[in-house]
Amino acid sequence: MTVTDQKVDLIPDDYAIAGVYPNPFNAMTAIRCELPERGLVRLSAYDVKGRLVDDLFAGTLDAGRHSINWSPASLSSGVYLIRMEAGGVVRMARGVMVR
Repeated sequence: MTVTDQKVDLIPDDYAIAGVYPNPFNAMTAIRCELPERGLVRLSAYDVKGRLVDDLFAGTLDAGRHSINWSPASLSSGVYLIRMEAGGVVRMARGVMVR
């Protein structure tokens, strides 16, 4: 898993998962998140039954836009929910894996 910082002049106004791209995906997808301030971030993936299937990232990120790559090699096709916890808020996004 890698984190890519996108250099932009504007700091986002709110916490957000800005997208899962590509979606649907098969081997790898990038989860884009936005943070209005530096802080602890945790990204996790869950199946549709609410079971944790992967911890994607846990650590400190600067304010701005970031991209976290996810390669779920051991998971089967299906819908997965990406959960971001940061700054006391929770944001969710949906990703569809097709094998």
